[in-house]
Amino acid sequence: KNTTTKTSAPLEVYQDAEGKNYVSLAWKPIKDVDSYNIYIFDETKNDYTLYKETTDCYAAVGELESGKKYNIKVKTEGKNKKECEITAATQPENVNSPEVLQRDINSVYVQWEEVSTADGYDVYIYDDKKSEYTYVTSTNKNVAQLKDLSPASKYKVAVCSYVLSGEYKSKGDLVSLEVHTDCVAPADVKVSDRTTTGYKRSWSKSEGADGYDVCIYDADAKNYYEYKTNLTDTELSV
Repeated sequence: KNTTTKTSAPLEVYQDAEGKNYVSLAWKPIKDVDSYNIYIFDETKNDYTLYKETTDCYAAVGELESGKKYNIKVKTEGKNKKECEITAATQPENVNSPEVLQRDINSVYVQWEEVSTADGYDVYIYDDKKSEYTYVTSTNKNVAQLKDLSPASKYKVAVCSYVLSGEYKSKGDLVSLEVHTDCVAPADVKVSDRTTTGYKRSWSKSEGADGYDVCIYDADAKNYYEYKTNLTDTELSV
């Protein structure tokens, strides 16, 4: 509840919270005012209709649709007549099915299903030192690139939809997924030993790699096929 000193300044209403089906408004108390009337614009009547009357300097407006903007007016009742109009927005629906679209050693592309009422999306990465998600970027598309990442590293990524009312963002809940970057390709791949029945291949360790898959080129089929997978050593007899 707002308990600040009453003022004779103009009535200034702001949005301070929201949910999927409501918005919360607040304002500074005004001198010589008995109560405040809250009006919401009715598109079917093309006019404002009274929603509620309150003696408080805050109000929740409910029974609204998710991810929608509403024009709301607050008017004072008493000797000091003032009014203020504001556009407020409810939370949009959460994003669905975030997944990795593409990745390399230093970046990951993440995509998700579009939210029809959203104006855009905020993308976050989890900061282990702060134990919280930190903002990375915003986009009005349903795909985002996370850049300047470390090779062979795992990250927790989260995405939320938002609706803009002025500069205020009404955000949906964070929806997270785990991603990882690719490993740097093993270097110094060479034949380290030969026998009468085959040869031994070896390579340098790739930092951060959990294992290695070895493929052999089939000259007749003109493509590679998997020979061994999930190797933990850096050498293989063929």
